[in-house]
Amino acid sequence: MGKSLEQKIEARIRQAEDRRIEYRARVIAEGLGSGGSYVMEGGRGEEIKYTYEGNNLVIEDSSFYIEESDGAVAGTGTGIKYNGEEVFKTGGGRMSVYVPGERSWERVLNKLYDEAIPALEEKQRKRKKGELKKKEAEERKEAKKWGL
Repeated sequence: MGKSLEQKIEARIRQAEDRRIEYRARVIAEGLGSGGSYVMEGGRGEEIKYTYEGNNLVIEDSSFYIEESDGAVAGTGTGIKYNGEEVFKTGGGRMSVYVPGERSWERVLNKLYDEAIPALEEKQRKRKKGELKKKEAEERKEAKKWGL
């Protein structure tokens, strides 16, 4: 007897996980794309969103964190479109779309991933350097207030 639709979907999910599609998309979006961190309206949380567009791909990756009076809510989502068609999507802790394309969009994804790794590492180095400079400036300001 053949596999049920549910079993076939489970196999697709495992295939996407084995190929690390979501991870690769996130690295590409942040390393080669544009975007960044934004304070949400009202200052109750933060959204981080990156978008890469090129090579017939649109990759969007976002995450958010919202502080509520009774705790916090967080989430992530990643989407890939190839030639305008949705080929991969996650959100709410689950995968909802995966159309394999090892000879088409996944080949492009793998090539971009190799390019994105050094770009992401450089962005992270710059971000850490900026954070260190900001911290040092804050410390100098605080020391000045105390005559130190």
